[in-house]
Amino acid sequence: MSQNKHPAETAKDFRQYAFFSGFSEELLLQVCTMTQWKQFKKGDTILEQGKVNDFLYFLASGEVEIIVENEFITRLTKPGEVLGEMSVISRQPASATLVAATAVDVYGIDSKEFDFVAQKDRAQFQFLIYKIYASILTERLRSTNFKARQAEISNRDLIKVQDELKKMNANLELLVEERTSEVRRKAEQLENSHLILENQNAALTAGFKKLSDQAQIRDTTVAKVKNLDSTYLKPLHKTLSHIHDELNDSQHASELHIALEEVQGISEQIKSLLDFFQSEKSMEHQRVLLVDPEKKQQLVAKMALGGTGVNLDIAGDLDTAKAQLQAGKYDLVACDIAMEEFMKFVHDSGAKVPIVAFTNTEVASYLDKLQRLPFVSHVVSRDATDRNFTTKTILTTINKILNRDFFGLEKYLAWGVDVQEVKILNSGERTQHIEKMQESFKKIGVRSSLLGHCGVVAEEMLMNAIYDAPTDAKGQPLFNHQARTQAVALSSDQAATLRYACDGNLIAISVSDPFGGLPKKIIFDYLETCYKGEAGHLNEGKGGAGRGLHQIIEHSGLTVFNVQNKIKTEVICLIDTDPTAKKDSSNPNFHYFYF
Repeated sequence: MSQNKHPAETAKDFRQYAFFSGFSEELLLQVCTMTQWKQFKKGDTILEQGKVNDFLYFLASGEVEIIVENEFITRLTKPGEVLGEMSVISRQPASATLVAATAVDVYGIDSKEFDFVAQKDRAQFQFLIYKIYASILTERLRSTNFKARQAEISNRDLIKVQDELKKMNANLELLVEERTSEVRRKAEQLENSHLILENQNAALTAGFKKLSDQAQIRDTTVAKVKNLDSTYLKPLHKTLSHIHDELNDSQHASELHIALEEVQGISEQIKSLLDFFQSEKSMEHQRVLLVDPEKKQQLVAKMALGGTGVNLDIAGDLDTAKAQLQAGKYDLVACDIAMEEFMKFVHDSGAKVPIVAFTNTEVASYLDKLQRLPFVSHVVSRDATDRNFTTKTILTTINKILNRDFFGLEKYLAWGVDVQEVKILNSGERTQHIEKMQESFKKIGVRSSLLGHCGVVAEEMLMNAIYDAPTDAKGQPLFNHQARTQAVALSSDQAATLRYACDGNLIAISVSDPFGGLPKKIIFDYLETCYKGEAGHLNEGKGGAGRGLHQIIEHSGLTVFNVQNKIKTEVICLIDTDPTAKKDSSNPNFHYFYF
């Protein structure tokens, strides 16, 4: 309920309020003519968070509770307390809800009335209002629990304001004019910031719509390609085979054989394409919980999985993550390495869900944390400076784990790349196949400075696959005690497989063995000793120097370890074809998958 009191009666109360202590009698009476007397019953909402407020209130009697996001902050009881001043100052919706804890009487002034202050008093009025607002702001910031960053920014502003207030005595009119101009400038900046945010939101909305449209187009295209293969290519291949078998003319039979190979090649490429998209399609409706305090990384994950159909939930703190895990069943939990406590919580809870630990830092700086998380089977580094590659990395990682399809360097390259593959049965064959690989890369324009890196990683991976990986039926090493100059012959079921390809942006080299005996702890122990300058410390009684894994990672932009326990180990090295893209880093990144 609101009504008006006589200005003289209002002025009597205002003289007791600190807010009006600097007002002249004439200016005080002008303000009193703008003032309304309002009364609220217990439980009434005086001001609602998120709604526009133009009124400046002064508590006359009663008690008022301040509530932010449904949480009680404090209670105001002192007559003369100022209410609603922050929304009036900022011209933004109210940041808190004010509720009458008892019957409450207030004086209310519509801030739009400030424009009607007499012209001769306006400069003084603006200065007094500004000075009072600054004082109130200082007091509010000392007694509330705003976020640390907001408090730091506001404190810096207050220090600036205090310095400026000291100078006002020298030239009051000039300073008022300067401050008025500054307020206008900040208002314009706020308005511009609002427009920028609107544009960014519009761009994000458009981006998500584009992803959705592309997914729909992709599904339609895949269906058409599948129909083309089943309706035309397979019958064509069958018909050509039948004609070829019945044809006696050797020349035409040879031509038909070439045609058959072409059709077969196209069918195989189509099968590869369909398998690739079927793998992504199978991710639909699976639930992933991402726990990451970084907003930028949350956005990258949203963009990476936006078109896959994955149900992605995001938590930025420990309590939210725990609540979400307990409220729903997830197929995968992905955590920033900083959320070590939550990963332990997932493990201790007995939840049967795979965990992948994401990190943005370099190998040496997070080995100690990973050593404390032996139950985390998957570790994936992200490059915060390369958003495009990180987006692809996240998509590839989630796809691999959800589909339990871990092997193959093709996952990290553009689709359709030509992959070369060779089986190696003898340690003496290493050199010739590495040279053949380097020559292949050289022909497609790979810089000679990168060919050396390719040779180093291939040599070290093959050495590990030939000398370190093979074990007998009891799991005992067969050759790792031998000097690396001593020849080793492998049986067909022990053979190492070298694969390599380049899609123009990345060079990919992989070596796999059929033993699956490279657990995470071995990798971390070797790397830890190498980064401490103790290479070979763990290699006593073995034939190598103990720097193989370190060398592999050092000469690659990204190294991926895929280990299927006692079945298969695959190590993939990715090298950027643009040497200027290589970061100035002594500790490049790696991924590890164990299943």
